[in-house]
Order: sequence, then C-alpha cells, then structure tokens
Amino acid sequence: MQEMLLVKFSLNTYNINITKTMQTNIWNESIQGYEWPTRLGNIMVKDEIVPRFNKEVLLKLAFNSSEESYFIITFLSIEYFNLGLLWVKHAIRAGVRRFAVAAVDTETAEKLHNLNIPHFKVELPPIILEMTFENNRGGFNGKAMALINSRTQIIKFLLESGVNVLLCDIDAIIIKNPSSTLNNGNEITFQRVVYFPKPLAIIWGFTVCCGFVAFRASTEIVNLLDRVINIQKTVSSDQLALNLALWEYNVEWALNRNSIEAEEMQISEFTALASNSIFGRLPKTGIKLEALPATTFWRHKFVSLDHNLILVLHPNSPKSLQGKLDVFSQYLQ
Repeated sequence: MQEMLLVKFSLNTYNINITKTMQTNIWNESIQGYEWPTRLGNIMVKDEIVPRFNKEVLLKLAFNSSEESYFIITFLSIEYFNLGLLWVKHAIRAGVRRFAVAAVDTETAEKLHNLNIPHFKVELPPIILEMTFENNRGGFNGKAMALINSRTQIIKFLLESGVNVLLCDIDAIIIKNPSSTLNNGNEITFQRVVYFPKPLAIIWGFTVCCGFVAFRASTEIVNLLDRVINIQKTVSSDQLALNLALWEYNVEWALNRNSIEAEEMQISEFTALASNSIFGRLPKTGIKLEALPATTFWRHKFVSLDHNLILVLHPNSPKSLQGKLDVFSQYLQ
C-alpha cells in the first residue's frame, strides 16, 4: 500500500492526503528551471560555496543600537544603486535606525561609505558570479544568483550570533516602521505572495516571499536555515528553497481550504483574505509563523492599495533600475 503523507491546510479542520509520488512531483515541478547548471551543481554539492564578509563589522552594525527591534538587512549592487538610495531614504524617514546595507561590489561599498550609510562589504562567490550569460527561470543573472545564494548564509550567521534579522529586498520600500507588527512572538514573519513557487501556492493558497521575511534567533530556526542552505546547493532561489524546506517540515496553516484550487480561484481567495494575517506552525519544532496582511505589506496589483495602510511597498517590477524607478514613481507620488 502506498505511503500517505498528511498535509494540513487547517490547524483544526480540513486535511488533504498527498501521496509520496505527488510530493516528489510537486518538488520536481517547483525546481524546474532553477537548478544550477550541471558543472556548477556538482561543485556546489561537494564544496562549501560561501560569501566572504567581515563578521566583526557586521556584528558591530547589528549591535550598534539599544533598540530591541529586528536588525534590518538589505543587499545592494551598483546596478541598482539609485534604488538603494531610495530605500535608505524611506527607511530613515519611517524611523528605522537599526539597519545595514550589504554592498556586493566595491563600487557600491565606496559610494555608501562616502554617504555615511551603514553598510558592510560582501565578496560574492566567484564561481557563481562568473555565470554571466546564464539566467535562471526567474530572470536572475549570475551576479543576482550569487547575491541570493549568499544572503541566506549571512542571515544564518546573524541568527547564530543571537540577532533577530529582517531580510528586506532593495525594492521593498519601507513606508512606515514595521517593528511593532513583527514583535508578536512568531519565529518567522513574512510577506505573502501568490505566484512562486506555483505548485506550493496552489496547495497552500500563498507562499513565503523572501523579499520581506523576519527570523527570530533560535536553534530551531538555525537548523531550518541549514536545510534551506542545503536545498540551495540544488536550486538558485532562496525563496524556492525556504518554501520547499517548510513543505518538508510539514507546515500547518490555520486556513480552511476546501480543495486545491485553480489559479483564478486562488487569486480570488488571496484577495478575500488580503487584510488578514494567516498563522502557521511547524509541528515537530514548534516554530510559529505569520503570513502578514497583503494590504499592509503590499505586492500584487489585484490587492487594493490604500496608502494610509501601507507599511511596506513591494510591487512587482522589471529587473532593471529604470523599470523599478518608473514603477515607484507611480506609487510614491
């Protein structure tokens, strides 16, 4: 008899059984197009591919405040430097003081230094950085994939050092300080999205966005990130890796769902619940999760936008500086 794996969509009521074969198919469909090229994948499995950064400098930045808020970290390359300045301007305007920018190239580090913006330099792994002409399915080139691969390891280092960390994309503009919203006792708090990875979004009704995700320091969270990093030896997306890790951990969401729905119904459900938080837990570890309201941590155009409610503005936008600036020029007027 085929072994059955229980996936719970509700902490109390609704269950759907998924076979081991179905689980394998979901995994394979999720990673398609995000696998490392064979020559690189073999190296990443065998060797430790790590970014280089000054740990003392980073910890000094992390503890350079008496605030008990999350230490906010964002990653910036020279290609998006002006967007980085926009991010910093709005973060400071929102009252964020405990933050640092990870500069992933020398020119960015020099410019941030001249502007006296809190930062530390990251040397991206050359073996990934050199993948100049290879993009993954999400449209990220070698430099972007090297950045994405590195940031999970840097976050893990901070968590091991007892620092609660909020990872924020450079195109996730902080409009109002989110600290009070995040200090609710949940170990993982995140912006939720509806599209990626699609197989899990269809099952859960949403997924975790790594463009805005907060982690509270604990042994259990470090162990979870160990698994995320291990998955990233296979795939080039940290968002894909984190969601797959939660899938492996049999995450339970407090969300009543009657079936695995078609995409149109999925968007309708996402919109109907947009103003609510969705809570979850990992049964074996006790880790608690919160998917933040999609109205205050805004991403998708099909969710109504109320500027009075917005805490973080993270619209879908092109993968180019001008494209992103054009989008923000519309929303930030």
